Amino acid sequence: GGKKRKISPLSTIALLFRYPLVGVIFCNGFTFSAMIMISSNFSIIIAQYYPFGAAIIGLMYMPYGLGCLTGAFLSGKVVDSARNMFGLGGGVSTHVIFAIATAIAVFFYGWLIPYFPIAAICCVFVASFCGIASRTAVFSLGVQLNPGGAATATAALICFQFLLSVVELFVTGIALGRLIAPGFIYTVWAGLIILTVPFSVIV
Repeated sequence: GGKKRKISPLSTIALLFRYPLVGVIFCNGFTFSAMIMISSNFSIIIAQYYPFGAAIIGLMYMPYGLGCLTGAFLSGKVVDSARNMFGLGGGVSTHVIFAIATAIAVFFYGWLIPYFPIAAICCVFVASFCGIASRTAVFSLGVQLNPGGAATATAALICFQFLLSVVELFVTGIALGRLIAPGFIYTVWAGLIILTVPFSVIV
């Protein structure tokens, strides 16, 4: 048999942070952590503005779960179809579209949640659906660019996403504790997604 190639986790991580893939990783990291921010702080924000009980608040999480579920089922087909039609760049373009949609949903969610909870919940569904879809596209890209270490590439992507989410939750917790309006908090995070989008386009 042929000589087996040793896979180094460090070389895989180095591959992930080379241009232009590094832009994709940061954009997707902000997109994913926006989803985490919504799920982690949703009940806190609702309790600040509305006299809902725990059961009602729990039911209000359903659109988030439904968005994640439908995003997981449908996004793979969309990403594969785009990649088959337009090549590697086509698959990544779906990530860009979903990231922008997530940013828009996050922005409106932040400003609507204190006044129009039903409209804000609709934004939660869009953000969770598009966030999962964007994640699918980026994972697919990492596997394609590193076929010999696909699992390591995926693990590195997940690690970065959750590290960024920890930082985001820390900052958001401080901001909410100081009674900063959620609209301002989510506007900043939506802006970070939009700012990294131009650097995540692979032609």
